[in-house]
Amino acid sequence: MAQFRLKGMANTIQKKVVIAFIIIILIMSVVSFLSIRGIRRLSFVVESTEQVNRLQDNIYHLRLNEKRALISGDTALIHNVDSLTLIISNRLQIISQ
Repeated sequence: MAQFRLKGMANTIQKKVVIAFIIIILIMSVVSFLSIRGIRRLSFVVESTEQVNRLQDNIYHLRLNEKRALISGDTALIHNVDSLTLIISNRLQIISQ
């Protein structure tokens, strides 16, 4: 009779361990899913931030070349300003899509 009780206890301990293992695997699956989703969102944010930084850099160079063109009156700088303006408008169209 004592052996029967030990057998029953071993069976319940085994069930408890298996259930705990399954719960841990489920929790790890949920955490993994949420982590992957968060990384994808972060990747999108980083990509859009890089686009804005490139746009800001182009605007900065446009302003510098515009001031140089106004001061010197050089037509090559005016063409450079026009090309930078076109690049900026193209980037704005790409970002807005």
